[in-house]
Parts: sequence; structure tokens; C-alpha cells
Amino acid sequence: MEISSHGHIAITPREICERLRDVARLINGVMIPGTPVAFPSYQQYRDFLAACAEGLGVHPRNLLIRGSTKIGFSLSADPSRAWIEMRPDSDLDLAIIDPDYYHFFDREIRMWERRLGNKAFRGPQFTKSLARQKQRAFYTYRYFDLPDIACETDQKNRLKTLHVEECCGLPRPIEAFIFR
Repeated sequence: MEISSHGHIAITPREICERLRDVARLINGVMIPGTPVAFPSYQQYRDFLAACAEGLGVHPRNLLIRGSTKIGFSLSADPSRAWIEMRPDSDLDLAIIDPDYYHFFDREIRMWERRLGNKAFRGPQFTKSLARQKQRAFYTYRYFDLPDIACETDQKNRLKTLHVEECCGLPRPIEAFIFR
């Protein structure tokens, strides 16, 4: 593993596998610190975090980038998707780690699920509802499991207004994971 002058942590898939013996060290030493590879410089990453924080109403230290745009390749349990290099069109997986933000979403989603007219427990929404229930055990909401409700629409609109191209050099969609 090497660290560039801009704080990029260069690590290989082999090094990731070797570090799996000590997951806490992998997470705290590689996955959280450093400048994501999608950002040319640490300053551009800081500017991006500041814009996200302002737009979402959370502290910039409660945000981080995960996935292929963080380390340069994907980590996936699905063998067909594992180790795939970051592409120019790769999305930014934003992790929002904020108890107030999480609990606001949690309340809104649970209220939505309780309304029978939303069909959260039958039909196409049923699979997403089951996934949300499993993820709630870990105090997590994944963007692809969220229902189309006002707080999610508002979050998507706020993320779309960010000038990602100025920070990353390329336009990239932003997808948000919410953690308590």
C-alpha cells in the first residue's frame, strides 16, 4: 500500500485480501482515510464534502465515499462484479453517517410502510421492504431499497445540484447510503 502526495491510498486486490485477516485495520487504515481516487486532489475532495454537508445539513466529517471511486476497484460478494476497475461513468457512493439524518429517514420510511395503500408488503415493493427490514438491523438504508417518498426525492434533488464535475473532473451520479 502506498499513499500519494494528494492522499490517495493505492492498494491492490491482493493487499485487500491479505488485510481481511484484520478487518478493523482494513477499515480504519484503508477504507475510511485518504482521498478517494475519483478526486484528483484532497482539496477537491474537501470541497465536495463541504458542498454535500451544506446541501444535506450534516457535518462534513459525517460523510465519506465508498466503493470503487474510493479505492479504484469494486469490492463485491458477487464474483462477476468483484475487482472491477472504476470507470469514467462510475457513480460516487456517498455514505452519510449521522444519527439525526438516519432517524429522520427511518421515521419517514416506517410511516410510509404502515400505510396500506403503498403496498409495501405485497407486490413489487415487497422485496424492497424485506431488504429494508434486514438492513435496519444494522441501522442502514441503501439507496436502491428506498421507497419513492418526499425525503428521498428531496435528497436526490439536493445531490443532483452538487457540481461534481468541478471536484472530480467528470460528471458522476451520486448514490447515498444512510447509516446511523
